[in-house]
Amino acid sequence: MNAILNALLPVFVTLLLGYLAAWHHDDDSQAASVLNKMVMTFTLPLSLFAGTVTMSREQLVSNLPLVAVLFAGVVVPFALAVVVARYVFHRTLGESTLQAMAISFPAVPFIGLPVLGAIIGAQGATLAVAVAGLITNLAVVPVSIVLLSAAGGDGHQDGNDHGPQSGKQEPAKPSVGGIILSSLEEPVVWAPILAVVLVLVGLRIPAPLVKSFQLLGAATAGVSLFASGIILRSQKPTVSMPIVVSTFCRLVLVPGLVLLPLHFLKLDHAVLRESVISLAMPCAVILVIFSLRYKTAQQESASVMLYSYLFSALTLAAAIVLTG
Repeated sequence: MNAILNALLPVFVTLLLGYLAAWHHDDDSQAASVLNKMVMTFTLPLSLFAGTVTMSREQLVSNLPLVAVLFAGVVVPFALAVVVARYVFHRTLGESTLQAMAISFPAVPFIGLPVLGAIIGAQGATLAVAVAGLITNLAVVPVSIVLLSAAGGDGHQDGNDHGPQSGKQEPAKPSVGGIILSSLEEPVVWAPILAVVLVLVGLRIPAPLVKSFQLLGAATAGVSLFASGIILRSQKPTVSMPIVVSTFCRLVLVPGLVLLPLHFLKLDHAVLRESVISLAMPCAVILVIFSLRYKTAQQESASVMLYSYLFSALTLAAAIVLTG
């Protein structure tokens, strides 16, 4: 429980500081937009690059079972959530993509080290966080950018609207190829891809240079959470069915659906524990970053993030006990 408290308390304190700063200075989402641009352009890409390039090819190969489980536990829920939200509940493509991110994208890169480190040790936690970061940022992030870019004329909203806007002519959308090429220009997309290529070919980056990247990259979680606190001030947390469903799926359904089959398959206990605990973490702050950048479902995203952190103390404790 101390590990969970040590991981979650700084999150709430940073959110509160952002909220108080917005309240005291009467800031709006413009301040959060500046911080968001800093995160997406500099701190997050540097953090992803530095965290990935320090791995070795042998570490990647030796952790293939963990890679496979986390890949299934992240990518499959993301794909299913997009399809169900879009075609069953008829949400806009932007809303569907962000809801899928809320459901499938755990905050392992942000709070994984203190939680997993206290349970499986610092070395194992570092590898688990690196693997989770690779999967989410090589699979979910690029696809989300493509879908959110394609949803530019799909009726994005920042509050309680659901469905495309009527009575307005939608702007012409760029081609799919153009959207994909544009997404590849994003530092948050190509930085981890470049790092993986360097690891696979065995090219090592000098340690002083990596530390230089880590210096600014370390600001990612704090700046993101501070910006989220500002958003929570302007976008008051609310409760709706999509918010409840996203929070439940993120904290209970996804880790539960991974735990059951892995338990009966008699998977290695260490892999089972690392996977389930990682997938039981709250949604990543990048959800709010993307909702702000693409001006889509900002209130919903901020609410899901807040509630998932509030209730994650219970789900993380349950995951630790069930996999103990």
